[in-house]
Formats: sequence, structure tokens, C-alpha cells
Amino acid sequence: FADVMFDSYLFGSHPYARRILGRKRDVQKMRRKNIIKYYLSYYRPNNAQLAVVGQFGPDIVKELEGAFKSWVIRDQKKASFPEVPPIAAVQIHLIDKGDLPQSQIRLGHLGIKRTDPDYLKLRVANMILGGAFHSRLVDEIRDRRGLTYSINSEFDSRLDTGPFTISTFTRHEKVGETIGETLSVLRQFRDHGVTEKEVEDAQALLRGIFPRALETADRLAQTLLILRFYGVPDSYLTSYMDEIAKITTSQVNETIRNHIKPENLKILVYSPKGKVLEQLRPLGVVQVKDYTHYIQ
Repeated sequence: FADVMFDSYLFGSHPYARRILGRKRDVQKMRRKNIIKYYLSYYRPNNAQLAVVGQFGPDIVKELEGAFKSWVIRDQKKASFPEVPPIAAVQIHLIDKGDLPQSQIRLGHLGIKRTDPDYLKLRVANMILGGAFHSRLVDEIRDRRGLTYSINSEFDSRLDTGPFTISTFTRHEKVGETIGETLSVLRQFRDHGVTEKEVEDAQALLRGIFPRALETADRLAQTLLILRFYGVPDSYLTSYMDEIAKITTSQVNETIRNHIKPENLKILVYSPKGKVLEQLRPLGVVQVKDYTHYIQ
């Protein structure tokens, strides 16, 4: 619930703010004509990708062409995305639900598109920040301070600009401290950068897990479809190892300075208002809404 609500909070009127499964009121309004219109608009061969991975001969191409030859190509309007307004300062949104055993916390800002030239450098940076079990956020917030059992960060790069998100949970009485210490780690990360050893460890981890994405025919097909959808060339698969290895510490630190913005965050807290509101006030202006507002 907190993840879905954070996307809604971050993206506003952008389609990325909408829930994949919709809201109750949207489903209730759905009619057969809406489904037919959607099908005719988007289910067409010039809006589809097909990956075939396995042992087969050249005849497979003719077989596929025969199977799909009756599928009619139709003109399609190119998708356009509204611009998401920049975040001018730290903003806090509290979703009040009185019976929660722990407080859920999400904080972040806009990140990058999948085709951004800094994509791989940010993957290295994020591994160091909170993308791996041994990372800055885990070491400080979980291990050293004992404020949570789990904390992670992610740059979710999409067709349009995706979110940068830090996700965690904690005891109600520790919400303010957890957010404050997380912001401290983020500022330190942005202002002072990372070490050569951290970069080398992140590179080794990324290179080590990459083959798993290609180890079965199913995973290779899925990876190829994802690359095509985002407009990334197939050569990404063959050049990945070398491109990761070429990234330098200075490049990572420059990328961090360009893309990490601790002073321009949106913070979402899903928690009982009475137990956390006063902890949040010193961090910025707090907007409060009851959780029932979001389940209609």
C-alpha cells in the first residue's frame, strides 16, 4: 500500500501515479465499451514485441509470419507524458491509519529514464547507497542504530522518468529519528561521495549477478523484451560487463552529485497520526489524510 501511495504522491497527474489494478470506483465504472476501445487502441502488431529463444531453424520466421499475418496494423497515437513539477523543498505526506503495528516510510524524488547515459553509473552508486545488503543505509540505519530490520534504495528507471525511492519501516516512536538519520546518510553520500573500494565491490556484485538474467531461455526472452520496450540496443547484453568495469570512482561521485537531491524530497509516512505527527513537524510541512481516502 505504501509503495502504491508513494508513486501517487510523487507523480501527481502523470500516468505513473495511477494504480495498475485501478481503484474500486474505477472498476465499478468500467463498461464493456471501455474494454473494447482499449483493446482496439493498444492490442495491435505495431505495438507488440515477440521474443523467441531456443533451438530452431530459419523456418520459424515463416511460421511466425503465417501465424500473425491476419493481425491488422493500425495507426496509433504516440504516447505523451505530462511533465512532473520539480520538488522545491522537503514535503511530507502522512497517511493516518490507527491500527498499524509499525510505521511505513517512503522517501525520494524523480530519478532517470532507462535510456539515460548515467544509468549504469547510478546502478553502481545505488548498490553502495542501499541496493545491496551491505550498503550505507543498511549499515547505519539497521546495523548501527537498530532502527529497522530492512531498508533499501532504488532507481526505478522507466520509459519516462522513474522514481528514486528509499523504503523502510520502524516503530512508531522512532519515525522521526529514522527519517532524520536516513537524510543524514543521504546528505553524506551526496556531499562526500564514495570510495574506490566501495565502487570496486559494487562492480563485482553487479557483474556477478548479471549472468542470472540470461541463464535460462525464459529469462533471456524476458530481458530482450524489456530492452526493446525501453529502446535499449541488444548490444547492452554483450557490452555490460566491460561497461560496468570501465566506470571510475570520479564518474560515480559526479553522477551522485547530479542525481541525489536530499533537499528536494517527498516523504510519505503510513502510520497512526497521533503517534508520529509531532515527530514529523520539525522536518517540514506535513499534509495529513485518512487512509480511507485512498481505498474508495
